[in-house]
Amino acid sequence: MLFPKLEDIATRDVITISDQASIDDAVHTMRAQNIRDVIVTGKRGLRIVTAKELVKLSADGISFDTQLVDINLNLVPTILQTASVLDAMTRLSEHVDEHLCLLNLDAELVGIISYSDLAACLDPQFLAHNKSLRQVIRLSRLVRVQINESLIQTFQKLAPLDQSTALVLDKSSTKPVGIITQSDLIRLFDEKVDWNSRVGDYMSSPLVTLSEDMSLHDALTFSRQKRIKRLVVVDENQRICGILHQKDLVALVYHDWSELQKKALKAEQAKSEFLANMSHEIRTPMTAIIGLSELINDPGMSDQSRERVKHIRQAAKGLMAVLNDILDYTRLESTELELSEEPFALEELVEGLTGLFGYAAQAKHLAFNIELDLQVSPLLMADKFRINQVLTNLIGNAIKFTEQGFVKLRIALCSIEDTQVSVLFEVSDSGIGIAEQDLAKLFQPFSQADSSISRKYGGSGLGLVISQRLVNALGGGEIKLETQQGQGSQFSFSLPLKVVRDEDFEGTREKTTVTEFQGLVGKVLVVEDNQINQQVLASQLESLNLEVVLASSGEEAIARCQTMIPDLVLMDIQMPGIDGFETSKALKRQFARLPIIAMTASTSEETRARAIAAGMVDHLSKPTEKNLLRFTLQRWLAINSVVKSVNNVNQDNVASVCNLTNFNRINLAKALDRVEGNRSLYLSLLQSFVRQLNSQYSQLVPLLKNCVLDSDANVDKIKGMTHSLKSVTSHLGLEELARLSHLLDTQLASNSRPDLNQVIAFEQVIKTALEDIQQLSILWQDEQISHHLDKPRALTLLGELERAMSAHEFLQPARLDELARCLSADLAQQYMPVIQQAVIDFSYDVAQVKLLALKQALVEQANSEI
Repeated sequence: MLFPKLEDIATRDVITISDQASIDDAVHTMRAQNIRDVIVTGKRGLRIVTAKELVKLSADGISFDTQLVDINLNLVPTILQTASVLDAMTRLSEHVDEHLCLLNLDAELVGIISYSDLAACLDPQFLAHNKSLRQVIRLSRLVRVQINESLIQTFQKLAPLDQSTALVLDKSSTKPVGIITQSDLIRLFDEKVDWNSRVGDYMSSPLVTLSEDMSLHDALTFSRQKRIKRLVVVDENQRICGILHQKDLVALVYHDWSELQKKALKAEQAKSEFLANMSHEIRTPMTAIIGLSELINDPGMSDQSRERVKHIRQAAKGLMAVLNDILDYTRLESTELELSEEPFALEELVEGLTGLFGYAAQAKHLAFNIELDLQVSPLLMADKFRINQVLTNLIGNAIKFTEQGFVKLRIALCSIEDTQVSVLFEVSDSGIGIAEQDLAKLFQPFSQADSSISRKYGGSGLGLVISQRLVNALGGGEIKLETQQGQGSQFSFSLPLKVVRDEDFEGTREKTTVTEFQGLVGKVLVVEDNQINQQVLASQLESLNLEVVLASSGEEAIARCQTMIPDLVLMDIQMPGIDGFETSKALKRQFARLPIIAMTASTSEETRARAIAAGMVDHLSKPTEKNLLRFTLQRWLAINSVVKSVNNVNQDNVASVCNLTNFNRINLAKALDRVEGNRSLYLSLLQSFVRQLNSQYSQLVPLLKNCVLDSDANVDKIKGMTHSLKSVTSHLGLEELARLSHLLDTQLASNSRPDLNQVIAFEQVIKTALEDIQQLSILWQDEQISHHLDKPRALTLLGELERAMSAHEFLQPARLDELARCLSADLAQQYMPVIQQAVIDFSYDVAQVKLLALKQALVEQANSEI
C-alpha cells in the first residue's frame, strides 16, 4: 500500500466565509452545509470557526452579531499539495483545530485536510484484528454533565478544557445516557435556543458505546460507517473507560504504514548498496587488469602469448560491461541518474557506432549498416551519452544473438514541431528471435528470455531493463518489439529531441576550423589552481570577446568578488584549501543569481549531483572543447551582434603542424585549436609545463614507486597530482601522458594501487614527452620581433598592463608582443623575457615590479635626451 497524494484525499469543495460576516452567519452556514467548521477569509489570513470556538464565545457572553473580523480566531496552518501525507499528519497533530489548508504552487486555497479525510482513504486491514481498544485507549479529559444541568452550565464546563463534546449522565451521575456533539452545538446555536434549557432535552441519545474488547480494525470500520468521530469506550459493566477519537485510529494506521514502508525502503537501499559496492569492488582489480594488459607490448612475445593477452583484455572488458550495467541499474533504481543535455550531431553518433560494431559484425560475417534519414536536423540537443548507451545495448544484443544474415540500425524522422523533432531509432536483425512465451521476461531485471541463452551467450540480463528506463528518462515511451522465433527481432523507440540552430552551435566537437562566430558580452571569473589550465581557458574565453579575471584558489575567488561581481564563474572543483563546491556555496550566499559552471576532469553522476547541490548551474568536463564551451556560455551570457573572424594565419599554423610526423605523441592540431592557433602561447605553456614537472610534479614518480611498496604511502597527495596532471596534459595534447595519468587517477580513486611496471611505463612516457617538447621548441623558434622605439605608445601600453594586472585580468601574449615592438632592442632584451614569463606563470606581482622598472627606464631615457 502506498501513501496517497494529499490532493487526492483532501476535501476539494472548500466552504469559506468572509470575515465581514457575523458569527451568526458562520453558524448558519455550518448547519446549512452540514459541516462542523468553516474557513474564514480576509485580511487577517485563513482562520477557522469550529464548534469549540462557538462554545468559548457563548461562555464569554460574546454577541453572535459580532463580525468575524473583530474576534480572535486560530489561523489554519497551510501545506502545499506536493507535500507528503506524513508531513500532513505531523502538522495536524501539532495544531489545536486539526485542520490544514491545502495550497497549490500559486498559494491558492484548493482544499481542506482533516482526520476525517485521512480516515476516508484508509483500509481497515492495516489495523490489527487482534489488538483491542483496551490496549490503546487512554483516559481523556472527559466533560461530564448531569442530565438536569443547563446548556450554559455545559458551555462553561467545555470552554476551559477546549472541548466540544460532553457526556450526559443520569441522575445517579454514573451511567451515561447521551452525548452533546459538535453537530448538536451548531444546531443549538443556529436555532438560538434558550441556553438555560436542560441539556437532557437536546442531547443525542441513546448513547452509542463500544466495548473495550473490540478490535482496532472493527472500531475504524464502525466509525466510518456511522460517521462518528468520537467513540465512547466502556467496560463489561458499562463503565466509561475513555473516549477514542477517530484521529487516534488514523494516527495508528499511518504510523504502522510508515514503518512498513521504512522496512521496505531499507531493504531496497541495502540491495542497491550491495550491488553498487560489489560492482565497485570488482571494478578496481578489473581496471588494473585492463590497464596492464594494454601496456603489455613485449616484442619477444610469441603469437600465442599475444593472442592470450588479447583474450584476457577482451574478457576483462566484457566483465567491465556487466559491472557497468549493474551500476547503471542501481542508479536507476535509486533515481540517482541525471541527464546532461548537450548539442550533438547524429552523424557523430553513427560514426561512433560504426567504428564500435563494424569489426564485431565483420568477424561474424554479418552485414551491418546504419541508415540515417537526411531529413533529421543535423544538430540536436539531448544526452548523447545515454542515447548512445541504449543503441549500444540494442545493437550489441543484435550482433550477439545473430549467427548469420544482417544487423541494421535505422534512424528516421517521425514528426517535427517548432524547435522539436520526434526521431525513431530502430534496430533489426536476422537472429534467433524470441518465443512468444518468453517475451514477458525480457524487461525483467537479471532475467533472460531462455536460461540456455545466458549459458551460451552470457550477459547480466540488465541491458534491456536499463535501456527501457533510459528511454523513459529521455522522454520516450516504451521500447517496442516485433519478433518471431528463428526469424529475427526488431526493437524500436522514439525520442523527442530539441533542434539546435546552426548559429547556436557551429559544427561538431571535432571540427577545427571556424571561420566566424558571434562574440559574447560579459566578465568571466576563472577559478583554477593550475596555471596552464588558466592560460588555455583564458585564451578560449578571450577569443569569444569576453573579459577574463583569474583566481588560483577558492579563497582568492571570494576575495575577487568583493571588489567586482563577474557575470559568470568557471569553477574548478578540486583545489587545495576551499574546494570548488564550498567556494560555490559561499559565493551563492552572497550572490544568489551569479551563474557558476563546474569545471572538472570527473564525469561521474555523483560529481554533477554535488555541483548542482552546491548551486552550480552547469557542468563542463576538462579538457573543454571551445565549441562546447561557447555553446554552454551562450546559455548564461548575452550574445554580441558583432561578428569576428578567427585569424586565418593561426589556422594555417594548425594545418602546417599537422604535417610534422615527428610528433605523433602530441596532438598538435587539437592543442593549438584550444589556444586559437597561437604557437607562441602554446610553446610558452609547454615550457611552463616543463617547469611544473620539475617542481610541483617532481615527486610524483618517487611517490608512485613508494605507493607500490608501502601500504602507508600518502595516496591522497598522489591522487591530487594525477587528477591535476590528466587535465593539464589533455589541454596540451600530450595524449599518451594524459591517458596514463587518467588510468592512474581512476585506479587511485577506486582505492587500487598501481604496480611497478605501470609506474615505470608512466616514467618513460614523461621522459619522451620532455624530449618532444624540447625538439618542438627548437623547430619553432619565435619569429624575430622588429623593434622600433615608440616611447608614448610604450608608456600607454605600460599603463594599460598595470591596470589589467591590478584587476587580475588575463593578458594575451599578443599584448606583450606589442609592447616589445615599441621598445628598443636592448630594453626589450633586458626586461621582456622576465615580464613575459611572469605573466605566463600568473606571477603578476613579479611582472608589475619589472613593468615599473621598465617605465622608470623609459622616463629616465626621455629625460636624458632632453
